[in-house]
Amino acid sequence: MDAEWDMYEKVRSTWPRLDRWRERIRSDFRPTAGSELADDDLDWPPMPVSQVAWAGLGSATMHLHGMRLHLDPSPGRKPELVPFAQLSLGRGALIGAAQAVWVLAPAERSRRLERSRIVSHYVMDEQRKFLNDVAPLPGTHDRALEVVQRHVTERLKELDRLRTASDERAALNTTQMVKDAAAAAFSDPDLVGEAVAMWRLGSAAAHGLIWSVFGGSEARAPSDEELATPSPPAEEAVLAEMSAGGDMVRNGNLYLAAFHLAGHAWRLIGERGGVNTGPCVS
Repeated sequence: MDAEWDMYEKVRSTWPRLDRWRERIRSDFRPTAGSELADDDLDWPPMPVSQVAWAGLGSATMHLHGMRLHLDPSPGRKPELVPFAQLSLGRGALIGAAQAVWVLAPAERSRRLERSRIVSHYVMDEQRKFLNDVAPLPGTHDRALEVVQRHVTERLKELDRLRTASDERAALNTTQMVKDAAAAAFSDPDLVGEAVAMWRLGSAAAHGLIWSVFGGSEARAPSDEELATPSPPAEEAVLAEMSAGGDMVRNGNLYLAAFHLAGHAWRLIGERGGVNTGPCVS
């Protein structure tokens, strides 16, 4: 329990800064004229580099706040740890923070543009798929939907032409994005490895994979005899009853990985954009 409460206090200590992030994302972000990011934004006006990063920061902030709502209860109630759910929220926070860092981190402008184009293509292609799924549903066929479908299709074609001209073919690999972003933010290789492990754990929870709740704080520790016994063949396997609860240490590790990654993104967007983001990084 000491480890659980220690982690809870670490997470709780971030909430004042999280509040500053929530306040800041209520307004838009515009890089200062003449800054690196203002120059980057000229590359693809429909989805400027600064807005790709800003969207990631917004997503990270609100997913972190979603975790907080579970953990910051009303007076008289205990924090609620929910298996699967909080890890899923942490996954969303980590993806958003990683997106912002991944796009902003490279010193070379060409690399920032390439990464922003990759994210933009993924975003619009997923929107295209969604619109195609929605279009045949009863009551959704209207003029506005057709216009948006054509718009997204045309933008994808335009972006494809731009990427082809630059000999860019890579698709978004979210796992690699998280790893690259963590490497840019954390100097300790162990922290990079832990961020990737937390990403996989959160993804498993988001997909309902049962192993994501194995081994938590409420799990029964195996005996020495069990650890020394080889696993039987599949035909001899038997089902055993298990139960699992939320785990503050796991939730906290994922939360803090996303939080510190987002903190690095706030520093980068301020530096690249020539904007003072002091309240969001202190």
